[in-house]
Amino acid sequence: AFVISPGLLQKVYGARDARSIRIGLSAAALALMVFAAVPPLLGMMAHAYDPGLTNPELALPVVLVSGLPVAVGMIALAAIFSAELSSADAVLFMLSTSVSKDLYRRFVNTRASDDQTLRVARQAAVAGGTAATGLAIMLPSVISSLTVFYSVLTVTLTVPIVVGLLTRRPGVAEALAAVGVGAGALSVAALWFQSAPGSVVSPVTIGLSMSLVAFGAVWMARRWLRT
Repeated sequence: AFVISPGLLQKVYGARDARSIRIGLSAAALALMVFAAVPPLLGMMAHAYDPGLTNPELALPVVLVSGLPVAVGMIALAAIFSAELSSADAVLFMLSTSVSKDLYRRFVNTRASDDQTLRVARQAAVAGGTAATGLAIMLPSVISSLTVFYSVLTVTLTVPIVVGLLTRRPGVAEALAAVGVGAGALSVAALWFQSAPGSVVSPVTIGLSMSLVAFGAVWMARRWLRT
């Protein structure tokens, strides 16, 4: 999901030059590699301190309480809280920018002024924050909320971004078809898997496959109509 993260891509397009992009993306890649390795290690540490631990969301508190001095544990907890705020800020930035620039200014009001675009961005940020608060209350765990977020991000953006980076032939119609069909297929598959668990194919795989099919179908249809 991080490969096609809108937050990273938006920062790339705002870079000063190509050298800044190379350095920034390389540093981000190293940080993400660490991010991928640290949580499993923390889980292994938590298992060592409490072999009977069954709730994975309590793994980090167990490590902070059992494996560190109180002062160090408090500092680590503050650092984690700061990281969560940073992540929330990045997500709201992605949402407000996408809604105001990519949707509103491109499709709804192509002549929108900077003040109008900024107003829509602020409204999108407030709406996103409100919706996120509601989801945090409704969803049973942090892991479930992250699963929903990364599943939707992966299914809706992977095909348009990867294909768009490789070729300029497809257009907006292909991207919108991939996003819409992929999100719909993911939702249907997730509901189906809840009633019929045990399948070897995940909802994300189904959503990605349908997104690719929709992208290719619209692309071929547009080429056929042009000829």
